[in-house]
Amino acid sequence: MEDVIRFLRERENLGIKFGLERMNVLLDRLGSPERKVPMIHVAGTNGKGSTVEMIARSLMAHGKKIGVFTSPSFYGYRGHVFINDDMMSEETFIRLMHQLLPVINDLDRQGEAPTSFEILTAIAFSYFPDRVDMAIIEAGMGGRFDTTNCIDPVISVITSVAIDHEQFLGSSLEAISHHKAGIIKRNRPVIVGPLASEAKTVIEKEAEKQQAKLFSYGEDFRVEKRGDGYLWFDKDGFQIPFTLNLKGKHQVENAAVAIMVLNYLERFESFPIDWRLVAKTLRHVRIPGRFEAIGSRPTIILDSAHNVKAIEAFIETAKPYFEQKRARLLFAGFKDKRLAEMIERLIKEDIDLTVTTFQHPRAAEKSFYTELLSKHPTLKFVDDWKKEIRSFLTDAAPEEVMFVTGSLHFTMFVRHWLTTNTQKQSKQP
Repeated sequence: MEDVIRFLRERENLGIKFGLERMNVLLDRLGSPERKVPMIHVAGTNGKGSTVEMIARSLMAHGKKIGVFTSPSFYGYRGHVFINDDMMSEETFIRLMHQLLPVINDLDRQGEAPTSFEILTAIAFSYFPDRVDMAIIEAGMGGRFDTTNCIDPVISVITSVAIDHEQFLGSSLEAISHHKAGIIKRNRPVIVGPLASEAKTVIEKEAEKQQAKLFSYGEDFRVEKRGDGYLWFDKDGFQIPFTLNLKGKHQVENAAVAIMVLNYLERFESFPIDWRLVAKTLRHVRIPGRFEAIGSRPTIILDSAHNVKAIEAFIETAKPYFEQKRARLLFAGFKDKRLAEMIERLIKEDIDLTVTTFQHPRAAEKSFYTELLSKHPTLKFVDDWKKEIRSFLTDAAPEEVMFVTGSLHFTMFVRHWLTTNTQKQSKQP
């Protein structure tokens, strides 16, 4: 396994390559495994991971074996691929790598070296046949030219469209929507979450071009607040009450999309759904790094708000803490994001805000924040995020809260460190 990890890490220097040519070669040589499993394809700027989790958990509650391919991974390379709650074993991962290696070597010689993510995608698609009832595939970036877009899914899902990954997808909603709309396949339904008008127009045109039935949030299905919970309903009058453990309006919208996927499976794919079981499942879904509380008195809340739109959703959810003047915020992000705009938005909330850095080639370092630090005297920078968190846990009043946000990678580094240290402390006499 160490050899496999070294091999894949070396290939990360290839960066991101758009296009499906290499994937088509890999999968063709493997016997087209992606055609042997019914799949749901999920793209979107924000909300992909949460929506995938809600769909997967709901189907698993019905006794189904569900494969999930997701990114990024917080458990190494094998952590991209799950069947229910189980990662692929090291032995299976190595065996599938051996099967792929001759094809990889051929492509290398042709000057078409596949990236680590392309190899991982091919491994996932090879792993699922004969093991799962259905697979849910999360797009890595964009959609149209994303590595995962070589499947013919049962359903395509676009959760949201916002400005992100501009160097790859473009700087307008129309350009980014063009990429997301690329996962729409001919005569396959597409379910979309709340969209701005510019994005909606692009996606509607693509759906019409592909003769794909379109189900839109706000038109074909919607959610209303009812008491302590919510009511999902479609335009035919079908209703489902549900509650969520997940915080934030955006998670309610993600749940609405997930329910629409399940509704479609029942109505058009002869997949019986026990809606009481779905409601029970949604009530208990917890997702690492999505407004997740670690510990209590004081509390640390992790939320991977990694772009401007996600920061706005985070602020809306965290507002009660901000207003009570008992919150601190630790932020770190990737330098290729709109970090200045994100931080300026956070500064408006009059919160105790500290920026930091972390071990990752894309992480913004202190020099990146120089102008912001000089412009905003209340903004602070620390080199060592672990020291900052230790200080909070030692000195904070019991009712205080520290938010950790920014890059999903950063929040997961913090989560791993916090949970590991908590476990170590709990084992001490």
